[in-house]
Amino acid sequence: MNLDGVFNDKVIPWIVCGFDYLIISCGSITEVALNASDALEKNGISCQVISMHTVKPIDEKLIENCVYNSKGIITLEEGNISGGMGSAVLEACERLGNFPPKIKTLGINDSFVSVVGSQEFLRNSVDLTKEIIVDIILEWNKS
Repeated sequence: MNLDGVFNDKVIPWIVCGFDYLIISCGSITEVALNASDALEKNGISCQVISMHTVKPIDEKLIENCVYNSKGIITLEEGNISGGMGSAVLEACERLGNFPPKIKTLGINDSFVSVVGSQEFLRNSVDLTKEIIVDIILEWNKS
């Protein structure tokens, strides 16, 4: 939303600027991305965090710049990864002909989540946690 009250789908909020890796999230799970970024910073790894407020249309120029400047990208969403934001990022990379050295889409696999509980409990049950993100990036950083 700009000052005139008109929605602008091309404004992507950069929450944290970083240099090594990129975490693109959408929705309330951005908090998990921020916590992972903080934990990685303590390990000397700098992560950008973007809260992508729209999946379609996705800002391909932003994706292109992020891929060019990043050792790897993690997409993080609480929805189904099939046809979700992670898919949109991968499709943008394919159209651009430019993939990051490493990419991981985190979200709910194409299945029904049959457990009930708090948001934190559900995130833990489908491996959408700070610890998973940190482990992935620490492993990537070894190679």
